[in-house]
Parts: sequence; C-alpha cells; structure tokens
Amino acid sequence: SVTLHDPDEVVIADLSSLYYATEEDVGKNRATICYRKLVELNPTVKMNVYEGELTEEFIKEFSVVVICNVPLDELI
Repeated sequence: SVTLHDPDEVVIADLSSLYYATEEDVGKNRATICYRKLVELNPTVKMNVYEGELTEEFIKEFSVVVICNVPLDELI
C-alpha cells in the first residue's frame, strides 16, 4: 500500500510543478489532490492519505519512507 502525506495546501505557484493540481485545487490539501489522480492510475494498489502529524510512532508502521523538502536535522 501507499500512504501520501503533505501538510500543505495547493497554492498558485504549485500549478507549474504539481502535476495533478489545477486552479480549482488551490486551497486544497496537496496529498488529497494527488491521491484522487493516482488511485485512477492503478486501482489495484491500496492508497491512503494521512493528514495528521508525522510522528516517530506513525513512521515506524512503514517499511519504506520517502521524505522530501525537509532539512536533515529534522529527520534525525
């Protein structure tokens, strides 16, 4: 399964780089926007969106975690 997490909302500047976002998505959660499109690509993959805080306990539930745009000192 795949779980998406992004605490940020879509802003106008995202429209040039967030592939699945449209002008109608501005103000909506970025992970939720991506989820709706990604689940269409492969409906056999179980997908979830998590909007809560990323805690150590939550992250331990996963075998693989990919984190982007977070300073190294926050990861350790």
